[in-house]
Amino acid sequence: AKEVVVTLRLVKGLTSFGMKLQQLSTGEFVIANIIENSPASLCPKMEIGDVVLSVNNSVLLGQKPSFAHQAIRLSPKTMHLRLKKDPNVKENVHRMFKIPRASTGMDPKTKEYTINIVTPCKPNDETGYGFHLINTDIVDHAICEILPGSPAAAFGQIEIGDFFIEINNQDVRYKAPFHVLRCLRLAKVPIEVRLGRVSTVTCHIQQHIENSLRVKRMSQSQKDLSEPSTSDNEELSNEEAKTSGSLNSSPQKASAIPSRRAISALDAKENQ
Repeated sequence: AKEVVVTLRLVKGLTSFGMKLQQLSTGEFVIANIIENSPASLCPKMEIGDVVLSVNNSVLLGQKPSFAHQAIRLSPKTMHLRLKKDPNVKENVHRMFKIPRASTGMDPKTKEYTINIVTPCKPNDETGYGFHLINTDIVDHAICEILPGSPAAAFGQIEIGDFFIEINNQDVRYKAPFHVLRCLRLAKVPIEVRLGRVSTVTCHIQQHIENSLRVKRMSQSQKDLSEPSTSDNEELSNEEAKTSGSLNSSPQKASAIPSRRAISALDAKENQ
């Protein structure tokens, strides 16, 4: 069974994370319901039937239901959950609570599409297929950049915020960016890739990119303020040149004035 870590954040106007827990006879707590348009429903990692191992590092296994509910209720605006993806438990939960089969699998709001890669990635090509992945708190990986003129851009379907679901029938939804890229490089062509797109993930990635650019611009502005500009350097150099020129010219002017010895010699010559 796979384990994933998710982070839920309360948005303005909401007082609940939007999920209901149920304790099984094994002592495990599972997600029995997810409220629509809640923080839990906006997280593609969370599914009905997932086993909740811990809430904010508090282990739930064997605890009383009141302990689990209090751990969620007393959570701050950000809650960290460690989930276990067990297909057998998920099947039992859906059968126990008579949840329709449509509720299983990916979020119903997820738009899925498939692309076929027929050209292998060059081993020494650092850009690969021309996209960069990022890890966020709501998805394990998502496309954050598509390089112009790259194979990824040539497909036409791939957009920023999309995430990988399967690579040659291998589930990679909960894989980190490094593992997804490794699967692509090691896969044999033709490669069948299934990707997903959720509007909340797309907005999250775009916001992340905007924040990164804002921080970069602020850092550049602070750097520009701390370093003198080229014109300032030129003015400073000119002033130094003028100052050094005036200092160098003083001895020249002084050398034009005859010394006392020279004056005495001239007087002696005139007296003769």
